[in-house]
Amino acid sequence: MRLALAALVLASALTAHAQTPPDARPAAAAPAARAAHPASDDDPQLRELRAQVSRLQSELDAERAAALQAAGELNGAQPPRGAWGSLAVAAVLALAAGFVLGWRVLDRRIRRKYGGLRIY
Repeated sequence: MRLALAALVLASALTAHAQTPPDARPAAAAPAARAAHPASDDDPQLRELRAQVSRLQSELDAERAAALQAAGELNGAQPPRGAWGSLAVAAVLALAAGFVLGWRVLDRRIRRKYGGLRIY
């Protein structure tokens, strides 16, 4: 369970890193990009797209924060016992019951053999 949670957190971190744009563009690519796209800052479609990008970025940040909070809550919680945990508890209880039952049977046989006396 912990391994699956760690893999999920790692995968989400790698996905988030892959989706973030680089911080700085190369200097040679900037003039070529402006020449290829002559749109100005006054273009309404460009402003609408930038607003949409900022809205989606804020939603992504909120989801990341919620995922980190959920991962933090899971780290403090006890993982549920699987089938092996239940099997181990049942085996310990059966061993204890067998020991007590064997002791009682042995005590009864010794008392019957020696007329009610406990001879150990």
